[in-house]
Amino acid sequence: MKRWCTWLVIASLGSTAVACGDGTGPESNCGRAGLPPCVAVIDVDAPSTRLLMDGTLQITAVPRDADGADMTSIDVSWHSANTSIATVDDDGLVQGVDYGTTDVIVAAGTLERSLSVEVVPRPVSCAAAGTTATDVADSVMWRTADGPFHMQQTVVVNGQLVIESGALVCGAQDAVLQIGTTLGGGSLLSHGAEGDTIVLTAADPDRPWGGILAEHAHEVDLRFVRLEAALNGISSTVAGQIVVEDARISRISGVGIALRHTDSVSRTTIDGAGTGISIDYGSPVELREVIVRNSTGTGIRLWRSRVGLYDVRVEDSGGDGIVFDGLTGIGPIGATDLVVTGSVGAGVRISAFDLTLSGCTITGGAADGVVLTDGSGVAVHGCNLSGNAGVGVRNPTSFFSVDASLNWWGDPAGPDGPNGDGVSGDVLVMPVLTEPVSANRSASESGTQR
Repeated sequence: MKRWCTWLVIASLGSTAVACGDGTGPESNCGRAGLPPCVAVIDVDAPSTRLLMDGTLQITAVPRDADGADMTSIDVSWHSANTSIATVDDDGLVQGVDYGTTDVIVAAGTLERSLSVEVVPRPVSCAAAGTTATDVADSVMWRTADGPFHMQQTVVVNGQLVIESGALVCGAQDAVLQIGTTLGGGSLLSHGAEGDTIVLTAADPDRPWGGILAEHAHEVDLRFVRLEAALNGISSTVAGQIVVEDARISRISGVGIALRHTDSVSRTTIDGAGTGISIDYGSPVELREVIVRNSTGTGIRLWRSRVGLYDVRVEDSGGDGIVFDGLTGIGPIGATDLVVTGSVGAGVRISAFDLTLSGCTITGGAADGVVLTDGSGVAVHGCNLSGNAGVGVRNPTSFFSVDASLNWWGDPAGPDGPNGDGVSGDVLVMPVLTEPVSANRSASESGTQR
């Protein structure tokens, strides 16, 4: 196989080296007598491939020539494939940000090596005797010192339950923490703290507990909470207020968060649910700085809801990324700084009236980027629609057009360009953006063509 080389001049060291590849470049004399050696391999070493959230992991990388000699004069660079899971600095120090797996890539010249790292939660144990949790009729606090709290069956809260920061709650199989009943309302206040979260988990990891059910609840307020290994995460059946902030919800077989009416979710990650978030008849509901990843079905489903999506990421859904459905007569809704990547189904599926997507990125899907099935007044502006296996925007209806002007389609020529995500149906695309929209650059600041 032919070898190709790129000269790297390290001026500050007064030395020169050549980084070689084994791809399709031209022949070269790199590494021959009188010429600097090639970077033939990068040795990567780490004590582990797992680290805790907020923990660190030191990775080292040594470029070597074809004889195995160290090439310490060659600069190496580092980056993370997904900075929402882990970051890495210039010295190879990895910082865990959120649960999940990502690649850390190191490069020397034209060569790259990657190492898959997994960020995991801090381990907890339900083995201690602790306290048996019982129904709450008045005002009760579950204190950290008295834990873990064992829910051996469903616990009903008709009074006010306060869970102290750092407390551990262990649920038996199918046991539900039920807030309120048809006979009266209840309240749940779970206020953890950064570095001292409240953990709600299954007593037996192989037998999921039931999760939190707000039924006729007056208030459910969850902050710095880790909820895992449950049938459902947090769900509500009737009107009430649910606030979720700085939460991590994972390993949910059903729905991670199911909301109704006036609720809000912010700075929260849902990883590995059947459906990440489901909202029915929400008016209004706000999702801000939310990440939904690895759902086996739909990432986010909205039914007859008026919802604001701000800085929301949906990654690697087994079905559609986001579904706007049944929104007739509810009024305008919107989404800004929305990122949907790697969906098996449509990135965004819309059956809605008066919906505008702006500043979004919908990319890397196995099907279409945006699919419209019903509605009117739908617009997509200032978005990056590229790298999808299907078209960028599909409008199979014959009743209305979609305004999809001022978008980046993966090619400066737009949907008709050789690398552009195309369109199908009545879709208005002109003018198009000639370069991608970045997070800090609006569509009006990007180049356009008519």
